[in-house]
Amino acid sequence: MLLKIPKKTATTLLTQAEEDLETFREVTELDGTDEHQTLHSRSGTSLFAWLSSGNKRAFKVKMLIASIAFAIGCLVCMMLGAPLMSTGLKGHIDWLVTSGNRRYEMQSWLVFSQEAFFADGSIASSRMLKSLRGNVRDIGLEHEKLETISATIYLLFPNSTIYPRNCTLAASCPAASDIPDVGFTRALATMSLEAEADLLTSVVNINCDHLALQFSSQGPATSTSPVDTSTRAYKTWLYGRAVAQDVIQRVQEVNALTLAQVHREVANLISMCVGMFVLTLAVFGAVGYVFYKVAVKRMLNRTEAIIGLMFLIGSEHMRDVPEVGKLIETGGLMLFMKSDDEEATSK
Repeated sequence: MLLKIPKKTATTLLTQAEEDLETFREVTELDGTDEHQTLHSRSGTSLFAWLSSGNKRAFKVKMLIASIAFAIGCLVCMMLGAPLMSTGLKGHIDWLVTSGNRRYEMQSWLVFSQEAFFADGSIASSRMLKSLRGNVRDIGLEHEKLETISATIYLLFPNSTIYPRNCTLAASCPAASDIPDVGFTRALATMSLEAEADLLTSVVNINCDHLALQFSSQGPATSTSPVDTSTRAYKTWLYGRAVAQDVIQRVQEVNALTLAQVHREVANLISMCVGMFVLTLAVFGAVGYVFYKVAVKRMLNRTEAIIGLMFLIGSEHMRDVPEVGKLIETGGLMLFMKSDDEEATSK
């Protein structure tokens, strides 16, 4: 049942509400300092009260600044986080490409060497001249390069012996029958797999240079060279084949380790993206909650007050009030202002 208000009472209410509205407008149109002090005296230092202070334009500016700050923060995180993660990932991918090229080179050497030698150890010299190093044209230059690289390797291994990893004794390696029983696994124990692969690749290349030199001067055994070049080349080939196989083994081991590292880094990158997405949702949720507390809830309270005032006046008196719309707005604002005071007091 609606409460009936006489016309005279409604007019009095309108006059009083207009006076209160004018006072309300004067309060809300103060400068920033006075406005903040007035708001502070009414509702304390509430974040929602600070955000909702001032006119609509100030509120929009505050929300715009908050949104821009959030967007800049997300952009900075993406610009810094993603490249840092992808840099390590790119390094491992580059190594996989290099590793694949190295393995292809060693396998090519094996195929080439198998085509160059017959089962009895004799040499098909016309084939062997197609060196893996690319049709060696200047034997003297290649020989100087060989001496330079060999000197470096001899410094690493004073006994001048390098065997594949599965060679612990010279007797187990066909190409090392005339070399002391020294394995090289212990000598490389402190080196990484990548360093071992690089070193052994250079050893295979040296082996190719040896073959090129031997084939360019092949001939029968003499008093100064008791072993003919075919036999020496065959031993060199056996040694190079064993080292090439060992390089392939190391490359496969490195590939397995690198792939595992790549998988871990991809998982970390995905986790970072998911975390950024969750953080974005959380921040947007917080902004939405603040917007609800500052704007939506206040608007609902004001609407509820206006509707209540309409019911309070009554339908038969609505036509008798000349400025009923202004009355409703004024009364709604005052009731809304009163509800804010009650809410601040309850806090």
